[in-house]
Amino acid sequence: MSTDNLTPTVAENVKAAMTAAGESLLSMERGTGLTRDKLRRRLTGTSPWTTPEIALVSLHLKVSVSDLVTQQGALTEQVA
Repeated sequence: MSTDNLTPTVAENVKAAMTAAGESLLSMERGTGLTRDKLRRRLTGTSPWTTPEIALVSLHLKVSVSDLVTQQGALTEQVA
């Protein structure tokens, strides 16, 4: 499944979920196994998210994949 068109949405929702959970890039790296560099590229939209990466982040942040890929996800509304 290609997630290229979801990259901006996922990035914003992951940022919101990280903020809500008090997570840093370092804690995300430790919790997901994704490097800080890779996370930074995904969060800035430089590189697209893969489906397995979205699943890893979802599990670590204890949010649903749906919350991460939905354009106006509940996560963004909770933090705003």
